[in-house]
Amino acid sequence: MKNRVYVTEPLPLAGLELLGDIAEVIVNEKISEVRAEDIKDVDAIIAGDSKITANSLKLTERLEVIGRFGAGVDSVDIKACTEKGIILFNV
Repeated sequence: MKNRVYVTEPLPLAGLELLGDIAEVIVNEKISEVRAEDIKDVDAIIAGDSKITANSLKLTERLEVIGRFGAGVDSVDIKACTEKGIILFNV
């Protein structure tokens, strides 16, 4: 089974195509907050400014990593990630 990756911001088509070779990609661009129902069965999130709160993460069981592009990780609930063992990084 391919990993499932949830993307919250526009990415270049070439990047999405490369990612699509190794994972199932779910794109939901330009949302203000990630909904728990949308990420309950994903393995990774590529996020921009969309908020990822403790409520967003409440249904996750497979989520292992959140990659936040841009400066900082202030749009992600770090405590909730730590409690669920989710790796959080920014690029």
